[in-house]
Amino acid sequence: MARDPSLWSKTHLIEVFQVKSNMLNRATGLKLVSIAAAALLAGAAQAVPTVDLGAAKGFSAFILGNVDHANDVEGRMAVGGNMNTTGLSINYRTPYGTTGPALVVGGDLKYVGGRIYGTAPQGVDSTIGAGPNPSGWTADGKGYGVYGGSSTGSSLDHDLRKQSNVIDFAAAKTKLEATSNSLTTWGKTGSTEEKWSSVYLTGTKSAVEVFNVGTNSFSNLVLTNVLADALVIVNYTGSASEITFSGGQITKQLGLVTETAHQNLLFNFANASKVNVNTYVGGSILAPNADIFSNGSHLEGQLIAKSLKNPLEIGYSPLISAVPEPESYAMLLAGLGVIGFLARRRKIGN
Repeated sequence: MARDPSLWSKTHLIEVFQVKSNMLNRATGLKLVSIAAAALLAGAAQAVPTVDLGAAKGFSAFILGNVDHANDVEGRMAVGGNMNTTGLSINYRTPYGTTGPALVVGGDLKYVGGRIYGTAPQGVDSTIGAGPNPSGWTADGKGYGVYGGSSTGSSLDHDLRKQSNVIDFAAAKTKLEATSNSLTTWGKTGSTEEKWSSVYLTGTKSAVEVFNVGTNSFSNLVLTNVLADALVIVNYTGSASEITFSGGQITKQLGLVTETAHQNLLFNFANASKVNVNTYVGGSILAPNADIFSNGSHLEGQLIAKSLKNPLEIGYSPLISAVPEPESYAMLLAGLGVIGFLARRRKIGN
């Protein structure tokens, strides 16, 4: 039976918390707190959807196989196979405090020209502006890359280090395929209509919106009746192996009004073997079995794919997960612990 995404909203999580809090009010002791906390976490796990990108989380581009050409990646990049690139600028939008290599290549690396930037300085919002070093700041030190095979190139700006097995790309492939296949089973919430050479997606104002699209021509998408901060999943459910983005500014035509709204949008192509990105696309693409071709357009989101055949500009706009971060659970547990401790003290005092 398809799950109802309306049960995945933050409101439902709050309701679960309130129920568990009422249980605490009827009893005392740390033991009961532990029981309630476990029940809360179990309820939350069932209530909130999971878009688990595994090792790909935190990378603007995560390519499981080879990269034949790349020229502009605003965040970090991981390549499971070999990479051949000329003039690649990378990592210049990665926020302050991010650790680890800006570039991870599992195989051989040929890197000619370009630059690996460091993360933004403390206090600088590197996600605002255009081009390297937005707002005029200077990169906070040089970033570095790692490779597992051999390295050739001509630029003196690169800090490249021989280091194998930084990422288990085989395990990452298995995880990403499982995630992509799982998303196709999520029950659809909105309706899809093709007319006037456009695809109209009408939502239900739920915290999570799921649309199933049968056409392999992603042109002139129009999204309506969707909350500004909703997680939007667009599943391709047709039989064609090749998908093409064309025809305009996808983000603007989707009606996503804020600059970061595309971070809530994921195009899921579980069975595609080829994706053409021939226009600006505002949203992330999950296509673990697809080769990506482009005419030099821009993707403002994460790219997760089998290979990258042509240069494609990739922005720094990681998918915002609907799942609370571990720190949120820690805060809930801490709050429950305090409630139980105070309740116990009151009982002892009486």
